[in-house]
Amino acid sequence: MELELELEMVMVDANCIAHVLSEDAGIRERLQAALGGLVEEMRVWDSPLGFLESCDSLRPGILILDHFMLQMSGLELYEKIRERRCVFATILILTEPRIDVAVNAVQMGTVDVLCLPLERECFQQALKQARNRLEEMQRELLLLPPILPEGRSYLSLLTRRETQVVELVCDGATNREISAELGICKKTVERHRSNAMKKMRVNSVARLTRLVDRERQQRHFRRPRVMERFRSVSGYR
Repeated sequence: MELELELEMVMVDANCIAHVLSEDAGIRERLQAALGGLVEEMRVWDSPLGFLESCDSLRPGILILDHFMLQMSGLELYEKIRERRCVFATILILTEPRIDVAVNAVQMGTVDVLCLPLERECFQQALKQARNRLEEMQRELLLLPPILPEGRSYLSLLTRRETQVVELVCDGATNREISAELGICKKTVERHRSNAMKKMRVNSVARLTRLVDRERQQRHFRRPRVMERFRSVSGYR
């Protein structure tokens, strides 16, 4: 299994870091060689669990991710990364064609799915797409309101009930689910949600979620996923 290494120079963002993750030493070496000269900085990982433990503290970048691993599959890791809302534009690597995996990966939001051996043009295009996706994700972060001075937080501006609603919204809960979880009517949920978003100076759930995670990271604390507990107990979907 040989990788096509004769790549034209497709320089990603000058400040971009690319992470290569595979349990297989041969695949790591080949991917590392393929990326040589295309990114300013590269980091190689041999453990999905090790990457997961560190990803909260890593700056945004491109992730070249092997799917077939023993600790967990590439898609399982990608789902956990998404739950933590870490910013990585991800290219999934397969060692054999698997249409079902490729379809699931694209639906979950990966940039591209490539099968070994890599084709030069496909790899170049995937890197360009990853660069563009990463820039979009970083622009979204820049649209968040500024960090408040003196250790203050936007979450501290909310009432207790507004905070509960925001936490559940960020977990992906619908207004109906929040109403059932908190024992309040749907209109009350909508009012708390609207008031909270005004106080936090955001106009979309995506920005609300990013802002909450930014503040939690500043406190070195990541919120629990409340709705996972709620759905497992109630069977709510």
